[in-house]
Amino acid sequence: MSLLDELIERDGAVCVWCGRAHWRGDLTAEHLLPRSRRGRATAENLAVACRGCNRRRRTRPVSAYVRAQQALGRAPRVDLLEAALARLAASGSPAEGQYGRRELELLRRVSRETGPPARG
Repeated sequence: MSLLDELIERDGAVCVWCGRAHWRGDLTAEHLLPRSRRGRATAENLAVACRGCNRRRRTRPVSAYVRAQQALGRAPRVDLLEAALARLAASGSPAEGQYGRRELELLRRVSRETGPPARG
């Protein structure tokens, strides 16, 4: 089983950024802490994202990209992102742990400001 398959089994075949379900071939393993900022390719630092969202996010912080997606009318899966950031905060990597704690706090602020997403 590939790492992406394990992530899909853990979180579902839905993009954390746009909230939409996608075909397996359209899904990628998204680094929460980007590789360019010392993020590793471990389950704690990865989430499921569609190819388009993964490309558009680039290296923006999680909370900033969630805010941008919400401004476009998309419904990011904040629940999955909160769980992923909590895992990252508990990781053994100092850089990932610090990033996870900071982004989790900022994501919760964004969620309070915008309220729960409409699910339809």
